[in-house]
Amino acid sequence: MPPLIGHPFNHAIYGTLARLFTPTPFAVAWVESPALFFSLMVLFGLVAPIVWVLAVPPGPLRRQSDVVLGYVETGLLFTLMFAYGPIAESNHLIALWPVILVTMRLALSSPDAAQRLRWRPSAIVWAVFLVLTAGPLRQTTWTDPIPGVPDGLTVLLTGRVGVLLLIAGLATAWSVRQEHRVSNPHLSWRAALAGARSWRARRPLPASSPATTPGQPRLPARLGGTGALGLLSVWSTRSLGPGEPVDGDVAEVLVANDQLVFRA
Repeated sequence: MPPLIGHPFNHAIYGTLARLFTPTPFAVAWVESPALFFSLMVLFGLVAPIVWVLAVPPGPLRRQSDVVLGYVETGLLFTLMFAYGPIAESNHLIALWPVILVTMRLALSSPDAAQRLRWRPSAIVWAVFLVLTAGPLRQTTWTDPIPGVPDGLTVLLTGRVGVLLLIAGLATAWSVRQEHRVSNPHLSWRAALAGARSWRARRPLPASSPATTPGQPRLPARLGGTGALGLLSVWSTRSLGPGEPVDGDVAEVLVANDQLVFRA
């Protein structure tokens, strides 16, 4: 673990867990337990990808105007990343200004009343975030580190900005999900999986080997003609069992550019 990861300037949840459960000179740990630290680290680390998977379905957007939605998704990714960490300093939070402004715009000035309602919860959370973290003096905001060596519940308060970021990320993810349901209802993980299965079903079969096995089609044939285009007279292509005689049904096959085209 980097030596300064537990410094109070690190607002991420990862840094708070380091202060709570590992020995650092920046806080009095509740209990020194690497196992507990690792377990909670993995637990909180799974929150961001799960939220992203639930909020952002795979696939192309339907309208070009949905570029605004893609812009918010980028901000959502930054928010979840800073919430967990491993590090999030006060100056890093400047990168969140674009998603805050776009969310406010969708919630306040969208011509669609239903869209304003969809983005209102995330806009309210971001407004609270700005009130608590932005100001002309850092000493008057939550981004100012707690002086001294925190202990007891004060150690938990060192992670208040990270928790606030996580709440803002969850609210934004909810609005993104609701927007996708309206503007891109064709996008879903179920549709993506169905498309993948359909693609696998449409894939061309691999070329069969010269040797035939029982139960597989075999095409005894003789080539008639010369050049790039030839004519084959082939026997029936139905599956044959061991020792089963071949019937006399004949079909014509055109051979062109290394491809077979059957003709009745």
